[in-house]
Amino acid sequence: MRKTGLLFAALCCLLFASCDKDSLKAFVLDGTWTGYLESTYQDRWGVSGIAYKTAIKFVQETMYSGYGYEVDYDVSRPYDGYYYSEFSWNVSDGVITIRYHNGWNPVYIRDYTLNLATFRGRWIEGTREILFDFSPTSNFDWTPYQRNSRGTTTDTNHQ
Repeated sequence: MRKTGLLFAALCCLLFASCDKDSLKAFVLDGTWTGYLESTYQDRWGVSGIAYKTAIKFVQETMYSGYGYEVDYDVSRPYDGYYYSEFSWNVSDGVITIRYHNGWNPVYIRDYTLNLATFRGRWIEGTREILFDFSPTSNFDWTPYQRNSRGTTTDTNHQ
């Protein structure tokens, strides 16, 4: 079903001048993606890093933007050790920008691959570079994580 929609969108782009690369990226981004986030850093003893299992949902509201939510969790304790956050997003000049409602630094995703089967690359959050590798899914259960309604400014941190 999703592939049919993308083919229709691509056909519309060929027929009408109003469709551009940013709107097509926003269209493909729309949906739920799951995978891993990995942040690596250099300390005085060598390279260390930390990885999280992540689910992130992008809901497209306009041609280039929308809202969404993300949950990062410990695979061994998915309902006990997690962080849930809501955000708004947009695509402009190929850059995906995520602005979290809790006031964290915005995320800029510039170097990435996005298609119907994968969304991977790196995002910059403040001074941190975070690698990600996501696949689309339609069966992630958000119910245990969503404690607040859309648009709230408080995030839920369960640790």
